[in-house]
Amino acid sequence: MELLSLLFMSSCFLTLSRLTFGDQSGAAEPYVTSHDQINGGVLLQCDVKNANPKPTVEWRDSNNQIIHSEEPQVSKQGGRFYITLKATVEKNGRYRCVATQEKIHHQAQKEIHVHIYGGPVIVKDGADAILPCSLGTNENIEYVRFEWTKERTEKQVYIHDTGADYSPALPGRVSHFKDDLKNGNASIKINNVQLEDGGNYTCSFPTSGKTFRIELVVGPVLKVRNNPGAAEPYVTSHDQINGVVLLQCDVKNANPKPTVEWRDSNNQIIHSEEPQVSKQGDHVHITLKATVKKNGHYRCVATQEEIKHQTQKEIHVHIYEPNTRWKIVAVVAIVLAVAVVVGILVRRYFKNKKKTNKKECSAQELKLNADQSEPV
Repeated sequence: MELLSLLFMSSCFLTLSRLTFGDQSGAAEPYVTSHDQINGGVLLQCDVKNANPKPTVEWRDSNNQIIHSEEPQVSKQGGRFYITLKATVEKNGRYRCVATQEKIHHQAQKEIHVHIYGGPVIVKDGADAILPCSLGTNENIEYVRFEWTKERTEKQVYIHDTGADYSPALPGRVSHFKDDLKNGNASIKINNVQLEDGGNYTCSFPTSGKTFRIELVVGPVLKVRNNPGAAEPYVTSHDQINGVVLLQCDVKNANPKPTVEWRDSNNQIIHSEEPQVSKQGDHVHITLKATVKKNGHYRCVATQEEIKHQTQKEIHVHIYEPNTRWKIVAVVAIVLAVAVVVGILVRRYFKNKKKTNKKECSAQELKLNADQSEPV
């Protein structure tokens, strides 16, 4: 009887627990992914699986405002709900997918950061192309796997995996920016671009589910070479003042007039001074200056959309810490001073040693003469 009583009490306790707290196995948990669009904007996707009761799913911006979304895709299996909600955004920022189950007083959310790139990368046949890709969070990705694939052909252009790098489709022609991996930069550089390299490329991070797409447009080399006004930037950097570096880009003899921009390693346009523009005949001369305060790779990009021509020149900036130059001068001065002192000491040592040897030789000579002069 006591055993039956215990079993009855346990059964009642479990039933009461379920009634009180509810069956949490159906609590909604959103999973979010993003897909960059070639024509600008980002497609956000939120998936909620195995939820019971049916949740309300919404996309919200950083101001907690509900953003416009597509009609949710809803399916039901055995009393559990599966919901997919998509929304397209055109601004950088943080977005959240919020799943709410009011019946069980449960709400869960997942956040994602959106970083939108500009238009396609346009280069001439035979030039080098940089395809931008970044998580936009400055997260260290030195040991994070990311992959570059050319769409439709499904060729694996580049694979970075726990420090190892592969380029199956374009061996020897693809490289990445090793020093910028710690800042989340997964961009690649394709050398000697050919016409057949043009197309849409995908940069993906399998562990986070993030995918970025970029279009590479390759123009015929003859068209550019036959145009004497094709823009060719020339870049220089000037010594830093107070921990900054002044970058200068000069584009000469260009026709038609190009758009000139300074971009960082994430392909983002950086703030520049007002361009200095002069004209001689039909050709334009442009100088664009920008001041930077961070280490990294920077590119001056000149684009002439009328002739489908884009070219760029890259420069690496390394900014020393304040007073580093004085520290270097001080170290060099100390080393020179030590060298001078050591030189003087060594010279004195050999000079004293020479005198000592001379005295010893004189003493030995006197003794020898004395010995020879003694009578036998």
